[in-house]
Amino acid sequence: MWQKKFGGFSLHDLFWTFVAGCMIGVFVEQVFVYVAVGVMESRAGLVVGPFNPIYGVGAVVLLLCLYRFKRWPALLMVVSALCGSAIEYIFSFCEETFFGTRSWDYSNEPFNLNGRICLKYAFYWAVLGALFIYCIYPALSKLIGLIRGNVGNILSWTMLIFLIVDMILSAAAVARYKQRYFDPTPHSVIDQILDESYPDDKIEEIFPSMKKSREQFGLIEDGDAVAKKENQTSEAEPSQAA
Repeated sequence: MWQKKFGGFSLHDLFWTFVAGCMIGVFVEQVFVYVAVGVMESRAGLVVGPFNPIYGVGAVVLLLCLYRFKRWPALLMVVSALCGSAIEYIFSFCEETFFGTRSWDYSNEPFNLNGRICLKYAFYWAVLGALFIYCIYPALSKLIGLIRGNVGNILSWTMLIFLIVDMILSAAAVARYKQRYFDPTPHSVIDQILDESYPDDKIEEIFPSMKKSREQFGLIEDGDAVAKKENQTSEAEPSQAA
């Protein structure tokens, strides 16, 4: 299985590029936030380990899409900006659709699209793509080349199973985090385990960018709806008093 080719690369190479991208992306973003804001906080995308699947997917997509353009740096950076922005938009849309949360919001940035992507971060993706193809991947491919043979297969399968379990657990923990605002009472053994293992403060420590506002979870209506309700209540009070 691991030797099957896709886009000119073996599944083995693509998988370990994904794993490396998950970790490298977390490290780079943590350093970036620390330099920009002076705060060191988690940028992981899973509840166990320093992994963020967004960067893993990004690394694989960039490798498949950009490697063919390595002889044309300017074109490579343009394609990287487009690919990176597409990845961000899709992940942001899916997160909000399935979990009702948003881990980033560029609404205050100029030239943004629905707050999910913006021109500034598209430029960052362009630079990151060039660094990845010309600097990071050549060194990374040599390390991946060391994971071969029976030991390599065992490591690959072990890491794959671990990441799948981690993703399922992360999705369940975030879903329960949201559910607790509607119904904090656990209704199953799984709910109880999630409440004990991943309470709100721990989820917010792992995912500090995840918004927790009641409005986001649908517990606060927009201003127009609230004003309308207040008017209806004030109009009903005299008739009740009579």
